[in-house]
Amino acid sequence: MKTPQSIHCTVGDTAQAYEQIDKFFLSISNKIEPKPLKRPTYFEQRIYNLCKFQDNPSDDKLHALVYKDKIIAAVTETRTEFNDINFDFFQNLEGILSDNKR
Repeated sequence: MKTPQSIHCTVGDTAQAYEQIDKFFLSISNKIEPKPLKRPTYFEQRIYNLCKFQDNPSDDKLHALVYKDKIIAAVTETRTEFNDINFDFFQNLEGILSDNKR
């Protein structure tokens, strides 16, 4: 799966965006480890709350797919001034795929 286009939705309409995040992270992990392994997996999904200013939390989040302590895919979830939400998708597989083939 290629990196999805950004998604813009209203606050109550985020289910499809979260579904897309899950599909995106699954496709990335399948590129790295296509077959289920018998050993524990190295993948972890994390969600970070972002701050506008020091000690001032916001509704903005970073959804991250981590592989061996390196963020390999991320989705930013940011709220607009009109209370809509933007989801922007990124991937960083540089070096990961070639390292895994060794």
